[in-house]
Amino acid sequence: MTPKLKQFFSELELTPIATNKNLKRFIYKNDTIVSFPFLNKFELPGLVFKLLKKCPTNIEAMSVKDFWTPLLGEKNCSNILTPILNGIYATPCEQLKFSDVFNTDFSFKDQNYFTYLKFLKSKMNDVKSVSFEAGMEQLPIKLGSILKDHISLNNEQVSFPPNSLICIDSSNILKNGNADIYSHSIMSTSIQRLNGSYGILFSGRKNILGILCNHQIFSFNQDPSYTIMSKVLLSKPELTKILSQLFKQNISISHYQVSQWPSGLPLYNHSRQDKIRTLNLKEYAYFGNYTSGISLRSLIEQTL
Repeated sequence: MTPKLKQFFSELELTPIATNKNLKRFIYKNDTIVSFPFLNKFELPGLVFKLLKKCPTNIEAMSVKDFWTPLLGEKNCSNILTPILNGIYATPCEQLKFSDVFNTDFSFKDQNYFTYLKFLKSKMNDVKSVSFEAGMEQLPIKLGSILKDHISLNNEQVSFPPNSLICIDSSNILKNGNADIYSHSIMSTSIQRLNGSYGILFSGRKNILGILCNHQIFSFNQDPSYTIMSKVLLSKPELTKILSQLFKQNISISHYQVSQWPSGLPLYNHSRQDKIRTLNLKEYAYFGNYTSGISLRSLIEQTL
């Protein structure tokens, strides 16, 4: 939620609902569930001194791992940074382009990591995650009802009225999405270890990327429900076994549904950027999270 989006939702007469407060954040590190800040008392002192290291400056050529390794080290990039990024991009840090993932409206020359982290934090002040009472689908349904007389799909006419926007699904042009990502939506017995949390993120080495606690995040969700992201398709019995072993409790799944993105999730790498540079962005609007940030916020702000 940003000021721009707040005004946008107000114009649509939609009331955003913020996430519940003080929820824990978990990652799976070294076969153990750990909570934020994810570093133990032996790792934190070394990190504090490294905050004074100068930031790299060759930003455009760097992966996320390239940029953060001098601060975090190789091991923490794999064990901490990758799980965090899997929760957003479903992609490890070495495959993500730094300037596509992190805010680069910053003068990196002669600046240290501490200064850059302060800059990133300033950009997140008062920014909250939100949804709507009927879920995020309430937004496109509302937009569709308002704009139904102004949208034409697959129109073959040659001439268009003034101010027409010709929009092309960029995923069909770029064709570099990560198609091997599955979303498993389940209703089950409550996973006790995840109570009071957003969920838990993984490095992906065991095929699971993350588990989202839907009923903990928003108060309008009543029954225990979870969204599990994975790199493989898991059957209901397979998922039951994995969750039971992981959290050391008997898990009973009453509802199971799986989905997959036909074009795949965007890969924010150098190949994607090279393809975008070849597109003619003056005559057409290439819409979608393949050309901008992966979040719904970024998709909306492309059009405002």
